[in-house]
Amino acid sequence: MNKLKTIYQNQIGLKNFLLSSFALCLTSDLMQIFYAKKVWLSPSAFHIIFIKLLMVNQIDPTTLSAQDIAEGEGVLYMTLWSILFVFVIINAIFYFMYWRRLKWGISYTKFLVITSALFTFLSLLKEMLQPDIWTLFNLLQLIFYIYIWLGFIYFPDLKNSEQ
Repeated sequence: MNKLKTIYQNQIGLKNFLLSSFALCLTSDLMQIFYAKKVWLSPSAFHIIFIKLLMVNQIDPTTLSAQDIAEGEGVLYMTLWSILFVFVIINAIFYFMYWRRLKWGISYTKFLVITSALFTFLSLLKEMLQPDIWTLFNLLQLIFYIYIWLGFIYFPDLKNSEQ
């Protein structure tokens, strides 16, 4: 552990750590959007999700025209993309505040890294049964989160930032 501390404090440095962790957090968010686009929002998967959504709300899809379903899917699709876009913008603002060493930006990023690492680890456990390209994405993200979390440990300035 002392060797890692030396690497972080003497070779990476706080300024480079803040910049690299800012970039890694943003990259991780963009990877999640890429994953969502390929898996959840692919046309075939999205159609199935929309039909299930109709059925959960006790709407029989056979009573709707193809145009109604296409319009409903379009609205839902754009709503989901808007949510993802807002998610990335809000996170980017918090990451910027973290990079500027503002206390609430640091707190937000710490919480996000901890929870994201936990969920990524759980996803990896599930994916190990049938690994695919997304398993590599999640493994890479977990490495990002561990790198960032170690920085929180090895840079006491991030623990005591009062700005």
